[in-house]
Amino acid sequence: MLEPRFASLLKEIGTLGVRTALDDFGNGYSSLTALTNLPVQLVKINRSFTAQVGENIPAEKKALELVRGIVTIATALALPTVVEGVETPEQASQCKADDWTPRTGKRRRSCRIWSESIRSWASSTPNSRYTS
Repeated sequence: MLEPRFASLLKEIGTLGVRTALDDFGNGYSSLTALTNLPVQLVKINRSFTAQVGENIPAEKKALELVRGIVTIATALALPTVVEGVETPEQASQCKADDWTPRTGKRRRSCRIWSESIRSWASSTPNSRYTS
């Protein structure tokens, strides 16, 4: 369960211009409650869902539908998403087909995609100090 002090702490940090992301969403302590109660600006979907994409196993369809559902909910709340763990051509193709922002596990590509996402995200925010 999320403690109320986390929301107030994140709000206070936000006044300093710091942006926060809900990492590993769909795993561990993350919940739909966090999406509504925490002042986050980005949802990072856990790689455990993406790992099954392209595996041609029954769990693949369920994982795809869960990611689609999470993206739909986050979008309805005006929260951008990043799908973590995109490492195969099949996974990248699925991201493109569903218009998801991917993040790979490979450090170099991950950093490039992540920095592009952050740059795009920052440039869409009025008065951002982080635009290029």
